[in-house]
Amino acid sequence: MTNYWQALRAVGARLRGDRRGAAAMFVAAGLVSALGSAAFVVDLGNAMVARRSLQASTDAAALAGAADINCCTAQVGKALITARSFSAAAGNANASAKMVASITPGYPQLKCLASTGVSCTGPDSANAIVVRQQATVPMAFAKVFGISTLDIAAISTAAANMTAAKYANQCRQAITAAQNATAAGTWVYSIAYAAETSSALSCKNDMVKISACTTMQYIASDGAKFYSDVVGGASSCTSAAHSISELVSVFSAIADSFKGSRLLPDNAT
Repeated sequence: MTNYWQALRAVGARLRGDRRGAAAMFVAAGLVSALGSAAFVVDLGNAMVARRSLQASTDAAALAGAADINCCTAQVGKALITARSFSAAAGNANASAKMVASITPGYPQLKCLASTGVSCTGPDSANAIVVRQQATVPMAFAKVFGISTLDIAAISTAAANMTAAKYANQCRQAITAAQNATAAGTWVYSIAYAAETSSALSCKNDMVKISACTTMQYIASDGAKFYSDVVGGASSCTSAAHSISELVSVFSAIADSFKGSRLLPDNAT
């Protein structure tokens, strides 16, 4: 019995002192960690590429939709239809086989934004469109860690302009831009040069009829900054604040109005 225990202790001593193969375990553990990190980087890179692709298609959809804002009296909301047709959803112009994309519920949305300087007058009552898309990107290596897909999203806002809005509401767009400039502290002068007073004969592309004379009056920051030149033209569009009606005299009067003192913004440089 003594010999048995002595032999067992001798074997145990040899095992405790034998370090062969110990490094292999650390190498194996390190390889697992390195491979996991590499796989994560690959999947994350694919997700970033998909995110850029989704944003590009969202921008394209918003721009395409903006081109049809207020375009068609007979087809109100055509801008929304156009935006959807350029989305990345299956069957649409920017669909991609690398991700499953869809338009976020509640989008696209038509907006009337004050910052664009473009009138919202028209069948859509809007001057901008917001598109939001979402997509699911499949993971290749991250599945080992229980992550099979990654959700991404993109949003884009595009504004209509005179070209994008099919040249609709030109007169009211001019009024809106001038009024925004006035609100920002800029004086806006206007001169009606034999301007037509009939809304049937002027501003023909405006959905809500307005005459050229009235447009010029609204463009001016106030009544004192509206002038009229009827010399050489048969027009009844006149300025109530100024009796002069010849172009050279009008410009002289505008120049004289700059000679007085005026307030400046507190942060003027």
